Amino acid sequence: MAIFLADGHYDGHIRRQQEVFATRWKVLLREIERQLPTCRPTMTSGGSAIWLKLPHGVSPASLQAEALTRGVVVEVGDFHFAEPSPERNFIRLGFAAIATEAIAPGIGRLKEALGVLSC
Repeated sequence: MAIFLADGHYDGHIRRQQEVFATRWKVLLREIERQLPTCRPTMTSGGSAIWLKLPHGVSPASLQAEALTRGVVVEVGDFHFAEPSPERNFIRLGFAAIATEAIAPGIGRLKEALGVLSC
């Protein structure tokens, strides 16, 4: 491990990951804007997930269950908040392990799930 670090391989790995994550982040934001116009992403400056504010009246837990039937895994957001009464209309979309080309179809499936709940 010391040789790996000393030879700069770790730094190269980190640079490559930053480029991959930046690309996925941009694609995810573009697809949210295009396919989920009633949802609002929370802008971040890094990381491997986006917080998505759902339209009023949509239950994150119901959306999570409906999305899962379509093969899309999302996290209910309220337990990530430190406040005693957290906002209850957020989900967390992780993208670190999602191939870039799978993002648009995944958001499409999330759109379908949201459509079922919004009827």
